Amino acid sequence: MEAGAVGLVIDGLGRGHVPPDWVPSLARVIERGVPIAVVSSCPSGPVHQAYEFTGSLASLESMGALPVLDLSARKARLALTVLLASPSQQGLAARMKTLLN
Repeated sequence: MEAGAVGLVIDGLGRGHVPPDWVPSLARVIERGVPIAVVSSCPSGPVHQAYEFTGSLASLESMGALPVLDLSARKARLALTVLLASPSQQGLAARMKTLLN
């Protein structure tokens, strides 16, 4: 983020989780208005809100991160790049949900 990133894709553990100690940093990123997309690192299957703990997909979504159901991290990064390059940033979250899911 310090280098000027304008978006972030997280290849989450399991069905979209991160280590609990990442949560404060990710919250600060979201507060800056930087979109975060979360994908699953599993070979098959989408992210899923099966658990609720600090760092779970549920906690990330409650902070404003967007789950990406059926794209790999590489594909999600390309999709996010295209959206961020568009002239209008208005409605970015809604457009991300539409494109990334």
